[in-house]
Amino acid sequence: MLDERKTEENRGAGIPQCSGLRIAVGESTQVDALIDTGAKISCISELWYIKNANHLNKFPMFPVVNTQVSGCTGEKSVRVKRQILLPITVVKVTKQINFLIVPGLTKACILGIDALKAFNSIINVRDDTFYAQDDDGIALRISYDSREGEQVTCHTVANIDISLDEIEAKVRQTELDIESQNKLIQVCVKHREYFRKVPGRFRSYEYEIHMKNDEPFAIKSYPVPIKYREQVSREIYRMLEYGVIERAKTPFINPLVAVAKKDNTVRLCLDARQINDRMLEDHDGPEEIDQVLRQCNNIGVMSTLDLRSSFWQVPLAKSSRKYTGFLHQGRTYQFTVVPFGLKVASAALNRAAEGVLNIR
Repeated sequence: MLDERKTEENRGAGIPQCSGLRIAVGESTQVDALIDTGAKISCISELWYIKNANHLNKFPMFPVVNTQVSGCTGEKSVRVKRQILLPITVVKVTKQINFLIVPGLTKACILGIDALKAFNSIINVRDDTFYAQDDDGIALRISYDSREGEQVTCHTVANIDISLDEIEAKVRQTELDIESQNKLIQVCVKHREYFRKVPGRFRSYEYEIHMKNDEPFAIKSYPVPIKYREQVSREIYRMLEYGVIERAKTPFINPLVAVAKKDNTVRLCLDARQINDRMLEDHDGPEEIDQVLRQCNNIGVMSTLDLRSSFWQVPLAKSSRKYTGFLHQGRTYQFTVVPFGLKVASAALNRAAEGVLNIR
């Protein structure tokens, strides 16, 4: 957390300042963080991590694949192999932020756009003030020093958008004739923004779980087979990165089940039998497929569109998230979206889609 009085004294003494904030990491470590609105991902230097390893080792760490940073290491690009989830405090507001651990990073810490979004930040460059919004929606103000203007660029090698080559390759696999394939490619390219490798999120709807019995429970977790442990840890990180889950304090603990998929990855599902038994029914759902087909007259081409991780696109109301808690490596998490395994998942998706598709 930034000490404003100390910062003003340092300015008067002519001591060089970092172009950013003094932030607290956990309970006992502080660092000057560079604010970089051009960086997609927040970073810490590997050297700073090593110096503070005794304190930082207690926080969850995950492997990284296909990720590089450039512009802040003195080299063209540096491949990153590790990332860590840290509790960061700025002006009395604490958020869990994921940081890449970057070898040769010229700054101890860089706050990228992901961290700024997490704090609901507002930066006033005219008077060098930073605002972080607390859980009550109150904007808390703090000053920072912006005189040092080094530009930093962080990027991931793996793009979340679908490339033109990928679109063409998918279309060429269909049984359409060449002319129809070319037309379909044109349509897909025109609407390319809707095809992504990460799940989206319904913005105008959130699902609320209604319980018959609100008494807390804690079910023992299942052991994860050794051959899946690294994949499960990688999937937990991916879910944190996507905002699908969050660190939490909840008395409702469901077992987590790792389901192997055909591509040798795993899908993490809640064994939600306990919460399902206590939950009120929701019978909302789509029409039977034969009823839908009867409405399809004078159709030349019929196609299907698959929502990526469809249930993850439906936000859970904050009051309902506590029921979806689970443990991983001794840490408690809860879902921020509708998890796989919930008996009302299809109903939640149907209700969310109704507003988007303007179904009446």
